[in-house]
Formats: sequence, structure tokens, C-alpha cells
Amino acid sequence: MEIVLTPLVDQLGHINPHYEDDFLSRSANDRVSPRYWTQGRDVAIDTVDHRLFLSDNYGHRILIFELDRLNRIQDRDAKWALGQKDLWTSEVHSGRTASSIKLPLAVEYDDSHKRLFVADTWNDRVLVFDMTPGQVSSGMDASYVLGQADFTTRDTTVAANRFYFASREGPGIYPSQSRAAEMAMDRVHQRLFVTDGGHNRVLVFDVHPDRLRSGADAIAVIGQDDFDSTEEGFSASRWKLPGNLAYDEEHERLFVEAPWENRVLVFDVAPDELTNGMSARIVIGQPEFTSRAPGLARNKIRQPDGISYDPVNERLHVTDKGNERVLVFDARPSVLESYPEAIGVVGEIDFDDVRMGPGDPRNHQDRLFDPRGSAFDAEQQRLFQTEGLNTRITVFTYPREDYDVTLPPRSTLQYDSLDAGQSRDRHRAGRAPTRPRGRNTRAQRRSPKRHRYGRTFRRRARSPVADIERARSRRRAPPD
Repeated sequence: MEIVLTPLVDQLGHINPHYEDDFLSRSANDRVSPRYWTQGRDVAIDTVDHRLFLSDNYGHRILIFELDRLNRIQDRDAKWALGQKDLWTSEVHSGRTASSIKLPLAVEYDDSHKRLFVADTWNDRVLVFDMTPGQVSSGMDASYVLGQADFTTRDTTVAANRFYFASREGPGIYPSQSRAAEMAMDRVHQRLFVTDGGHNRVLVFDVHPDRLRSGADAIAVIGQDDFDSTEEGFSASRWKLPGNLAYDEEHERLFVEAPWENRVLVFDVAPDELTNGMSARIVIGQPEFTSRAPGLARNKIRQPDGISYDPVNERLHVTDKGNERVLVFDARPSVLESYPEAIGVVGEIDFDDVRMGPGDPRNHQDRLFDPRGSAFDAEQQRLFQTEGLNTRITVFTYPREDYDVTLPPRSTLQYDSLDAGQSRDRHRAGRAPTRPRGRNTRAQRRSPKRHRYGRTFRRRARSPVADIERARSRRRAPPD
């Protein structure tokens, strides 16, 4: 059965003069501010303290937005900026310090210890920031640095404690090229996986707070047999310029994108199975480990540049950048095997078409343009998808049967795609949401009198903010 995801969406990055979501704008309005950015290439979500982290690539900063308790967009303006002294500055730093950032391409958050990892790609290092609430400020210093000996040096020598993200050669910087710098966090074993793209490898670090130090050595390497090799290859254990990462904590699997080979490799990386130069067990996007042809189908991808995992439903979201879409795969271990077919697609009407070209713009809420990094909020079933050249984050809320809500007595529950404090009418933002227009179906429930003010309870309703169309299978009949 074919499942096509066509949810109504929200977004960050563009608001029109009437304070409404603007899905038709693309540029960053030629200015840097708390509300606008240049090109967002990656996003991370803090579901505990309810924050969103965005890497503003050409703004040389990380923007931090506050979310509400349901991880919805609370304020269109960022609260803080890392890498810059304030939210209105976009300074290109000539040197390196504990607070400077240049062309960041990736962010990863560890909610178990409230740490943000930033890939400062031009400086070939990863900065570690303490994100404890009450201690965050614009322009703050990082606590540790990985990939370099200290905060002021840059050395790209091949070693267990050095990175070379290759951004100075174009990967991740040019619109046509995917990023060669990414991270994934294993909160259970306190391991950080870092794509060292220029060295054609993924390094694994022990980042437990008791053992994390600046300039620390990696504990393992994937993609190379040892810490001194940088060999390019094309097999189950070799690649060229690996890209995005996602980690499945329950089944201890690492998903590694190889964008130049149009595939995703799946590794079993449990601590007792992790070895240098290990081979992948499964390949996504290709029929075998020695093929790399791009394609447009439910089992093919073209230069992927983003990946996120839903641990609740065990689904993998692959940003199929070259085909301007996100493919959703059933990643249950009992089901996932090499060359799987996607069960869903976001950004396109089916698995066989790419809507683009003259007269068919892609800056609308049902399409993606230059999709990059993503983050998935499993509890609220939301996909946060960056769009680099569209300079926005598009938020897709998937359908759920149950919703936690807090209502006063005799109140009305109304679902909408807008965040708290954002109105749909032409008045100032901050007013209560008005009745939805157009196709926004309402789902209303009366709160019984016995429910006291502020009490959280569970209601079951069809979600109007997302819709899954269960269409008939469109698979072509096999040739005679």
C-alpha cells in the first residue's frame, strides 16, 4: 500500500507585513536579524527544555529559538546567537577563539547533559557549548573543542584527534554539493559520531562529561582501517566524502549517508561490535554495495543531504536533496533490508515526479527546495526540515490519534497549523488564533466541567495539521 504524506505545515524564516506565514518568499530580505537568516543547513531540537537550534551558514552563527511545551514555534525571533555578539551581527572572524564560528554546517544536541555540538567547518573543529537554561547568552564561549588541540589552532593532519571537513573545497558550501560534516549523538553510551568528510571517515568519540577533554582522541573510526588512512572507496566499508548521520539508540544502529554515491549505509555499532573499518550490513538507495547510480523512484535517491530517525515508529527520514523531497522508510530491524522501498514522501505528490522548472515554483508549503538537515520530534511527531536556498525551516506535523492538551473549564479545543501566539488574520501576531480558513479542518471538543483549569488530559481527534492519504498502489506491472 502506498502512503503519501501531504501535511499542512508551519515554517520559520518568512513572515509577511501582516504577520502571517509567508510561503512565497525565498530571500533572507538582505539582512541578518533575530528573525531572518542566510542559509540554514542543519537543525537540532531540545525536547526537554524546548529549544530549536539552527545553523545559519553564511551568518556564521547558531540561532536559538524557544519552543512551547509541545515543541511548537513560540516566537518567530531567535532568543540568542552563538558565534556572534548579538542577534543583529554577522561578522566574519579572521581568527579562532572559543566563541567564534565560521560557516557552521551541522548541529547536534545532547539533552542528557544539555550540551550543543557545533561543526565549525571552516575551522575544522567541533565546539561544545553548555546549554544549561539560565546560562545561555549570545556570543558565549564554548567549553570544549574536538578536532583541534585548542581553541586557536587549525591542523588538518590525519590523526585520531583531527578533522578535515573539506568545506574550503566546496562540499556543503556550494548549492549543488552535500555537506561533509555531520554529527549524531548516542545518549545511552555517551558517544558522538562525527563525519570527517575530507578524510573519508566517521570518527567516534567518548563524550561522557567525566572524560570529555579538548583535543581528545577518537575511540574508533568507520570508513578506514586505522586513524592514519584516508583512502576513498566504494564498498560496504569505504566511501567518498561521507555526509549526514542518524543514530538509533534502541537497536544501536548508525545510518551514514554517502551523497556522492547516492546511498545510505547502515552499521551495527553496539559497543561490543564497533571495530575500525567495519562493514555496513544494509544499503539504502542502491541494489548492492557496489552500485551508485542516482534515480527517481521509491527505492532510489540522488545526493542525500539530511537524515533523521523516529524511534517511536522506527522510521527513517532521508532528505533526498537531488530530488527535492524527503523519503520515509520503515526501519524496523525485522523489516529493513537492502534496497528498501520508501513508504512515504514529503515534498512531492508521488514517488516518480519532481515538480520544478519555469512556471512551477517550489516556494510553497507543499514543496521543498534545497532540503538539507532535519530533526524529528518523536513525541509530537514533527519533522523540522531546513531548506537552504529557501532560507526557511518547514515544520511538518504528522497525524496522531491522541493529543495532550491543557484547557480551562468549558473551553473549546481547536486544532490549527499555527503556533501559539501567531494569528491567521491580518492583525498583529500575539493575538489568539482565529478560526482556520480554507482547507484547515477544525477538530473541536468541549472540556467537561469536571476538568479543572490547567489540567492536562488526553483527547482523541483527527489531526487537521497533517494528513496521510492511503492511495491505491501505483506500482507498475512487471514486464512480460
